[in-house]
Amino acid sequence: NMSEVVGKSIRLGELVYDKTTDNNIRYIGANPNNYVTFNNELWRIIGSFNNIVDGEGNSATRLKIIRNQSIGNMEYNSDWKVNNWAVVTLNKYLNGTYHDSLTEESKNLIANVLWNRGEINNFNRIASEYYKMERSSLTSLGNPSTWIGKIALIYPSDFGFATNGNGSLSGRNACLNRQMGPTNGWSNNWGSCQSNSWLFIKESWFLTSVYNICNSMTFNDGYVRSGAIGQGVTSQIKPALYLNNDAKIISGTGTSTDPFILAM
Repeated sequence: NMSEVVGKSIRLGELVYDKTTDNNIRYIGANPNNYVTFNNELWRIIGSFNNIVDGEGNSATRLKIIRNQSIGNMEYNSDWKVNNWAVVTLNKYLNGTYHDSLTEESKNLIANVLWNRGEINNFNRIASEYYKMERSSLTSLGNPSTWIGKIALIYPSDFGFATNGNGSLSGRNACLNRQMGPTNGWSNNWGSCQSNSWLFIKESWFLTSVYNICNSMTFNDGYVRSGAIGQGVTSQIKPALYLNNDAKIISGTGTSTDPFILAM
């Protein structure tokens, strides 16, 4: 069951508390044993997240997962003037055509939850600051600060909190106290921060948008930056979602050859 998985993974140093206000538990490192079968494919567990509210307002602890392989490169939105996640073409695809392609069993495992859409007004922040900004009410262009739905993308903070630095507690702490933006980012001498985060995906969209300009954020070479939307600009897409809180791990060890198996 999940409690046994968490206990073993914490002992192995693959799961740690992120020490945010929600104190979520996250998988860290270059390649932790967090593989899970979903939709008859390999996905990976980002962690166990507290205080995740569903569409009916019920708060629960839920597993958050991400597809292991990209489903391809796509635009964030066809209109460069709009980055409201509720209406962008990428959202419409993920929660329409893509969602409809999933197995019925997988669809039943997905939670319909509130996703935070606070925007970023400065890239040069540490992971915990990104976490706070993502959950803030700061938005622009009339965009709402939340969205309720099933399939989305990861946040900059997810990428940041997934590092284990150079494999030591002090190394992880150093990375978590290092700004992640283009000015003082996780590149050059700090490359171990990004190479030891299994969520480092070169050139990939984040859910979070940038304040007052029609860009959503991508990351490249270990730092967080803006990425133009529309105008034919595409980036990798790895769908992310939360599981229903009654989803259980019934077997598996979490390796890529023996992934966790889910059941309701």
